[in-house]
Amino acid sequence: MAPRPGTYAFLWTIFTEGRYDLDGQFGEIETELVVNAKRRGYAFTDTEVHADDDQATGFVIVELNQGDVVYVRSTGSPQGTFQHAYHGQWTFSGWKIA
Repeated sequence: MAPRPGTYAFLWTIFTEGRYDLDGQFGEIETELVVNAKRRGYAFTDTEVHADDDQATGFVIVELNQGDVVYVRSTGSPQGTFQHAYHGQWTFSGWKIA
């Protein structure tokens, strides 16, 4: 939630692993940055072969009012294995720039 009105920057990073899950799928996920229920940014990863780990970073600059809600969510149908410890961490950060 935005503590004050202004211009904010948001950055998020996602990782998927090029390894089969229990359903035989490689890692694939779509994510979007949402501001007050409206999509404002997008990041996508997709692995196609074994050991084909993938990473994506989304970056958005947006004007916010005090109390605006910002978050990242997955869209579509995520599949496969998502990195979270060994090769990379998922991140989300935001800061006021003006």
